Amino acid sequence: MSAELVPVPGIDLADTDLSHLEWCGENLSGANLAGVIGRATRFTGTKFDGACLVGSQWQGSDLRGSFLGANLTQGNFCEADFRGALLQGAILRHSILVRASLAGAILNGANLIAANLQGADLRGANLRGANLSGAILKDANLQDADLQGAILEGTNLELADLRGAILRGATLSSALLLCAELEGADLTGATIEETCFTGTCLTR
Repeated sequence: MSAELVPVPGIDLADTDLSHLEWCGENLSGANLAGVIGRATRFTGTKFDGACLVGSQWQGSDLRGSFLGANLTQGNFCEADFRGALLQGAILRHSILVRASLAGAILNGANLIAANLQGADLRGANLRGANLSGAILKDANLQDADLQGAILEGTNLELADLRGAILRGATLSSALLLCAELEGADLTGATIEETCFTGTCLTR
């Protein structure tokens, strides 16, 4: 069925199986991709701006494209490749991003409430003003990530690597940073009420 599909903006592909499909450099802005099964797909450079990907499955897929303002709520992106992807203002509430590659991704203003990012690679990612309340970032790599003004209330950052990260003005209330690495991190003006830093190194 997927071989007959033509990728165009606003296309309705809800609940379609797109597994192993390659649509690189296409424009799927405003598309309805809710419930799509897209395992091991390749969408390098494709635009998903404003698209709906609620409840979709993209495990192990190459999604190095643009998702500006897209809705990815409750999606499964385990081990997906988002390196350098544009996710500004995207909604990723309750999404699974376990071991996903997000190095250099633009996620400023994104909604990642209760998302599971355990073991994810977020090195150098832009997370300015992002909402990560209740998210799981256990063992995630956030080296040199920009989290200025981000909301990390109740976030699990156990064993996370935050060396060189910018956390200026971030909200870390009730966050768990057990044995996290914070060498060289900038916590100027950060809110750390009831934050757990047990076993954490804060040297600069």
